[in-house]
Amino acid sequence: MLNHTWGGAAGDLISTADDLTRFWLALAQGELLRPAQLAEMHSTVLAETFQDLLPGARYGLGIMWQPLSCGGGYWNHGGDTLGYSTRNGVSSDGRRAVAISLTAKLAGTFEPEEAADRAVDNALCDRPAAAARSGSSARPQGVSQKAARVATGQQAAIR
Repeated sequence: MLNHTWGGAAGDLISTADDLTRFWLALAQGELLRPAQLAEMHSTVLAETFQDLLPGARYGLGIMWQPLSCGGGYWNHGGDTLGYSTRNGVSSDGRRAVAISLTAKLAGTFEPEEAADRAVDNALCDRPAAAARSGSSARPQGVSQKAARVATGQQAAIR
């Protein structure tokens, strides 16, 4: 058994995808921080080191803003550690949130994470069924059945 607390903040939080969606909604809807604190968190700078991978990404205090393919953007903080990846976020208006947890991360490939990123974009753009059609009608290689259900709107992790 591997204790993921070795990774500091990357492994210190044990949660479910549903817990993460509730967190993102509560944060975006002003239930966790005072307005001035949330505004400070949303004050961003260009995430220069991420531009090749995530064009337009900006970093705030502990959260990242990324553009959506349908316009606007969303707040998120994904994470990776040995064997696990999380992709999540909340729409800028705080009305939609999604969290996807992937297991069995394979070294040298980003295909599962890229599929999860597309699923997050589709869910926040309110087109979850499109996630199943992106690229092919089959589940992307390396994406669990559970993550595929999230991508097609059949999972409680999309709110």
